[in-house]
Amino acid sequence: MPNKLFILFAFILFTISCDAQKPFIEGFLVYQISIKNPNNNTTVNGTYTITVKGKKIREELKLDNSYHSVLIFDDIKHTIYSLKEDGSKKYAIQLSLDDFRNSNKHFEDFILSNTNKENKTIAGMSTLSKIVTYTDGNTAEISYTTQWQPTDKWMFERFPGIKYLPLSFTYKDAADVNMNFTATTIDLSPVESAAFTIPSEYKMISYAEYKQMNK
Repeated sequence: MPNKLFILFAFILFTISCDAQKPFIEGFLVYQISIKNPNNNTTVNGTYTITVKGKKIREELKLDNSYHSVLIFDDIKHTIYSLKEDGSKKYAIQLSLDDFRNSNKHFEDFILSNTNKENKTIAGMSTLSKIVTYTDGNTAEISYTTQWQPTDKWMFERFPGIKYLPLSFTYKDAADVNMNFTATTIDLSPVESAAFTIPSEYKMISYAEYKQMNK
């Protein structure tokens, strides 16, 4: 009997561990993005890719109107670079990681509440649909999977500290432009370190230098 109890107990622990939430420590998340501007009645589509390798994160936004933005975060070195192209010239602009995060601190301490919308399956994963309410009263819609969680508090700037992995979210910016993100790919493949290095053709400059050049 003791042996049977031990086997049963071990099986329960194994089942719990298999269902336990896992940190997303390495891989790729690809989202389809749709940006609707009610001010000029236009819609722009594109992709938003988050690449993760431990404490390093790369965020890349590509839109159909040729807009292209890359941010590279390194929490070990406490750095953030923005890759920009100005004609034939390419720049890696060093920003202040503290300033970047402080500019998004008003998104902290949000509250998740239930919504009457149905839960959806996104990128092959079951999700829960919620309403995000910020301390200033603004809201956003979100659907997340409880199977994974971000490894970094600021992996999603609009939802700092969220304990679940957002697979769909919709929000408005200050100009009432509506932005919708829906995950299409969750890839757990190993990530090359080169994804977080500054390409040799990019000149590294400070943000002050970049602003001076664009006066």
